[in-house]
Amino acid sequence: MSYHHEHEHNHHHHDAVEASTTSEEKIALLRYMLAHNTHHAEELATLSMNASEKAEAVFSRALVHFNESNALLAEYIQMIEAD
Repeated sequence: MSYHHEHEHNHHHHDAVEASTTSEEKIALLRYMLAHNTHHAEELATLSMNASEKAEAVFSRALVHFNESNALLAEYIQMIEAD
């Protein structure tokens, strides 16, 4: 089975971070990465395999942690923008 989604996967963000010299550029990159991760969280949620109860519990916990990480990143962005 192959799963395809609508954007390219060129994950060389470290190059962009090194090139970002201003706070505004870094915040813009953080916002982009948060949106990108949020999209992946939405995709992940559709990939449940209806496996065993134990396996689905692990999958569910992974989604919770993924979304919690995105929420923390959003909070961080708000905090640095307020500084």
